[in-house]
Amino acid sequence: MTTEICQAEGSRETSVQILYDKKSKRIVANESAEIIRMLNQQAKPLGSALSDADRPGLFPQGDNNAGLRNAIDRLNNLIYVNINNGACKAGFSSSQAVYGAVITNYFNMLDELENRLAKANRPFLTGNTFTEADLRLFPTLYRHDPVYYVRMKLNGARILDYPLLCRWLCRVYALPGIPSNNSLVHCRQGYFGCSWNNVVALGPWASDELS
Repeated sequence: MTTEICQAEGSRETSVQILYDKKSKRIVANESAEIIRMLNQQAKPLGSALSDADRPGLFPQGDNNAGLRNAIDRLNNLIYVNINNGACKAGFSSSQAVYGAVITNYFNMLDELENRLAKANRPFLTGNTFTEADLRLFPTLYRHDPVYYVRMKLNGARILDYPLLCRWLCRVYALPGIPSNNSLVHCRQGYFGCSWNNVVALGPWASDELS
């Protein structure tokens, strides 16, 4: 379906994620960061079942939240460059030198995030509430131990080796809707099942509690 939609737009490439307007039959956006922010800002008109009080503000508005938005934007940039995109660059690096630089930045960023969580014993990256920065970090760290540690050659350490990041990961996973929309079985099959021998890595065993 996604391929057909992209072809109708005249695109030679297929985006993994798109926001599609069924009425106008047009792609609204194909950048995940933009889609997250759009859906967050329009959650209520789009039919969110959560009340205003219960629905998390991933990118809080208002003058009193200007500092928080700046912090989220800064974290988003660091997380994308060093973690989200860094995982792909490590796995598909063209040389040992490129791989070495990328994996160093990846784990330096994990150290920075671990230290950030340690400050004031904060439960989430920007404080006491779950924000866009947490949402954008979660998919990569969720996949790190069972997939990226092997497939993307990010074997410097496991998330299990970072006590606060590991607790953060479990805390985010426990949020409503997260477990039902994230399957490590699917992740493993997607990354390892496409290899020449179709062998899917099974470990590490200890992180299977998140599956």
